[in-house]
Parts: sequence; C-alpha cells; structure tokens
Amino acid sequence: MKTPVLALTIGLLLAPQVFRSRVDAVRVDALVTDEHGPIADLTLADFVLKDNGVVQALSDAEIRDVPFSLLLALDTSTSVQGDALADLKQAAHAAVDALRPDDRVSLLTFTDGVRTRADWNDSRAQVVAAIDATRAGGSTSLFDASFAALSLRDGDSSRRSLVVLFTDGDDSTSWLPADAVYDRASHTDSVVYAVQLERGAGGDTRHLFARSGVTLSGAAPIVRPEPFLPELARRTGGDLLVARDSRMLRETFARIVQQFRTRYLLTYEPKDIGDGWHQIEVTVKRPGAKVTARRGYLR
Repeated sequence: MKTPVLALTIGLLLAPQVFRSRVDAVRVDALVTDEHGPIADLTLADFVLKDNGVVQALSDAEIRDVPFSLLLALDTSTSVQGDALADLKQAAHAAVDALRPDDRVSLLTFTDGVRTRADWNDSRAQVVAAIDATRAGGSTSLFDASFAALSLRDGDSSRRSLVVLFTDGDDSTSWLPADAVYDRASHTDSVVYAVQLERGAGGDTRHLFARSGVTLSGAAPIVRPEPFLPELARRTGGDLLVARDSRMLRETFARIVQQFRTRYLLTYEPKDIGDGWHQIEVTVKRPGAKVTARRGYLR
C-alpha cells in the first residue's frame, strides 16, 4: 500500500491524538541498565516515579514479555543506494526474524515522500516481500516520516509500541518542522529507537524550523541548535544508535528488538496532579543503575 506524503501528512494532522491520557492508568516503558547491561531482577519496591514532582503509587513494575507492535521506518533516499540498501534490507529482515508469532510489524519508507509499504494487518510474508521490493532514490523527509511513524500506531491499544527509525542523514524536504514531531511524541507512548548510519566525519546537525508550505515571521530563528534524532529518542524513552558501517545494521536492528523485551512496564493512576504537561521522573534504588524512560505526557 502506497500513501502519498501530502495526503498522509494532512490525514495524520487531522487525526485524533493516540495517547489516551484521560484514562486512569498511565503506562511508562523504562529500560534499567548498569555497566553490564540491562538489569532484570528489580521489583515494584525498587522504583520511584514522580509525576510533576509528586511521587506516585505504582500498581505494576515488571518486565512483561507480552506481544508488541514494531514499526520499521526506513530512509531509502539516494544516498542509501548500493551496498547500504542491501545491508538495510538484511537489517529489516533481522528485526522481523527477532519477532515472535504474536508480535506485529508494519513498514514505511521515506525519501522526499512517505510511503506505507506494509500495514499492521498484512501477513509476515507480505512485510518481507515489501522489504525486498524497496528501492532507493530521492531526498530525505525525516521529520515527516518521524511524525507518521508516531501516528500510525497499531489499532490494538493494549500493545506496547516500538518504532525503529533509520536514516543516514539530516532532513532536507519535510513539510513539517521538528517541533511538530516533538508535539506528537508527547501524545503517544511509542518508544523510538533511532539508528543513524554515519556518513563521514563532521557534518551540519542544524535543522530548519520550517519547510515548504510554512511561513515564518521576520524575527523567527531559522535553525534548530540541537540534533533531532537524540532529542526524539530522549523524549520517547528510546535511544540513538550510530552505525559506522552499514554491515553493522543487521546486528543493531536485532539487538533493539531483543532489548525492548527487557524493558519494565510501569503502571500507575495519577494522583494529586492536574491537566497539561506532566513531567515524569523515574529512578531506582540500585547504586549505579541508569533509567531510560519517556520525559512526560500531555493530559
């Protein structure tokens, strides 16, 4: 299934937000690691979660090996042609192979446009065929693709949502600014693991605030100082992984799926807090432990 970028973008902008912050329970995916890797033996008593500075009573905090939904969002611009594209396809296959029968997967690719190549209801064989049929060419609409990836959630809201977002460069042709992606991230509990293929040393990490179709005031700044992918990963509780060679992509994709299964799912019913932006802070009572979780949500 191919969806033109303009129709997809307009449809997603008009669609209702998918993060159901009005329901009583809030779920937070959290990865806890130390110098040796993920920590898997924590209990409910080990966690402290603050919502807008108020300590919340957790009803659940465990590694739940339950079915989840994986969305692969792959940059197939001109610079990914050749061996890099072949390696990217192998990486996508590795991610699909790492899934279990009850997990679900969807595929979108992006260049100067965004296309859904396989939907949640498609069979695993259809997803594999869509990966194999992928071709490279065009520029990079990274912001548009990220917005779409955060919006095209599986219809089964009980599933945890993982997005693997691959690119080898910066945005060059999006209609949407980065802030639109950050706003969408605050309305969904999807976890984004960004994978960036390094293309030489250095490079300009600045991002324009706007693209075609967006008008700026005369005093508006035209560059964004922070890199986009690390910020998106931080906001969703994911991670940015840099591959220095496309041959590393296969192992990286498979490791992401495996690591996602080691994340704790924290559940609580917010108490003594109002509406608006809710900043989340998660800590554990374990020396040397590091917690990676989303920064917050909109209620």
